Amino acid sequence: MTIDWDEHAEGWDQNPDVVVYAGNAYKTLTAAIDCEGLRVLDFGCGTGLLTERIARDAAAVVALDPAPKMLGVLAGKALPNVTPVAGLLSTGLIAHEPAFEDGFDLITASSVCTFVPDYPETLRLLHSLLTPGGYLVQWDWLATPDEPDFGFTEAAIRDGMTAAGFTVVTVSQPFSIYRGEDARMPVLMAVATRSRG
Repeated sequence: MTIDWDEHAEGWDQNPDVVVYAGNAYKTLTAAIDCEGLRVLDFGCGTGLLTERIARDAAAVVALDPAPKMLGVLAGKALPNVTPVAGLLSTGLIAHEPAFEDGFDLITASSVCTFVPDYPETLRLLHSLLTPGGYLVQWDWLATPDEPDFGFTEAAIRDGMTAAGFTVVTVSQPFSIYRGEDARMPVLMAVATRSRG
């Protein structure tokens, strides 16, 4: 699935579904993890609706996205402890980007993994960026019989994270986005850790 996210940058922060999603993601994140003082990577940050919420508590946030116009909106928010990074997650980017040198205590991935070309490889790269004992939190759409190729099943997330080396993987359905009376889009939330061993 190829989407030009730059086409959505203008007005993204005024999209009510996007705003509700980010608010619910932050609410469920802080119910699961204390973000105070953490070093965070917001993977696929977009315009930073989740990033700016996390930045209130975190020591520092690196906001990674491949869409320059999305990152331009984020940069306009002038968040003092946020470092925007433009690019696609890869071994090359990890090796050459100074903002990645110290690793992360927490990585968030909000409605992004559905769109990556290689989910297992993405999980392996994210695992490599976590400090021992660090957390990965992923929110994504629940795959449905009507759209089995969009989103994830709980088993697909759990199996993918386990194969990438994560431990203590929990998957839940904490909220849904509603589009009209009959269009309920459930959201999965996965919380995984990198072993300290």
